[in-house]
Amino acid sequence: MDFLKHLHQIQELATLPTVALKILKLLEDPNVNVNDIARLIETDVAISVKIIRVANSPIYGLRNEVYSVMQAVSTLGVSRISNIVVGVALFSKFFRTTGKQSEYMMNFWNHSTSVGVVAKTLAAKLKLNFNEREFVAALMHDIGKLAMIEYFPQHYQQTVQIVEQEGIRDTEAEQKILGADHNQAGGVIADMWQLPADLREVITTHSDVTQAKVDPSLVAVVRIADLLCEMWGASIHEGVVQLTIEKEKAWQVLCGVKPELKSLDIEAFTFELEEDFNKAKTFIEGARS
Repeated sequence: MDFLKHLHQIQELATLPTVALKILKLLEDPNVNVNDIARLIETDVAISVKIIRVANSPIYGLRNEVYSVMQAVSTLGVSRISNIVVGVALFSKFFRTTGKQSEYMMNFWNHSTSVGVVAKTLAAKLKLNFNEREFVAALMHDIGKLAMIEYFPQHYQQTVQIVEQEGIRDTEAEQKILGADHNQAGGVIADMWQLPADLREVITTHSDVTQAKVDPSLVAVVRIADLLCEMWGASIHEGVVQLTIEKEKAWQVLCGVKPELKSLDIEAFTFELEEDFNKAKTFIEGARS
């Protein structure tokens, strides 16, 4: 089976959800404002309701509850709201409700959302300003696996079994079963959706940060969050059984940007990140309800 060729032929996969696609296009305009964003979101009632619910979740820690899309956009800002819209729209488009596929899909969203929350906290602690891109990049980093679960569930289940039985990494198992891994599959989808270069790079290089050229720091932040969430129980069967952050290529990239990390108390640092990790489920609850 030519897995990547089949991906190209799936019409349902050809475009992002309409609101998400329009949001990303709108953000290319340097003069975009809160009114433009709010009006666009309000064209989709279901997503509007979910945006308000997610905006009020503990992830964003607002002091006052918001009751309207305009209020949410004004309070959280264009970039943050836009990233929430993309996340909610993806969740609404891709979620199975029955059988083993549903279990895998829930694992996917639990993992991706957890990575988003931890990446957001990690970037803030490192004082790396990605303009909230780290959250949506994290939500999308395993989009290739989403396609496997949604359209090739039996093949995906085989990869999970091989990871568990042979103790190999997910990318190796995917190559065995599908002839391509989720990074390559994600690249196909990123091209179909015409995603910005930095998001595409996270999707295609997070398993090997050394390949990143556009924004290695963004890829590294997502990858460290990815690995931590895998170890903390928000697993998506990557085959990671032991983690020494200091030895990870992604951490070395971050140390190159922030040399002070070399003397950091890693255990204390990750403990603080884990506190925010526990808030991730509130995004899923808001997006599903």
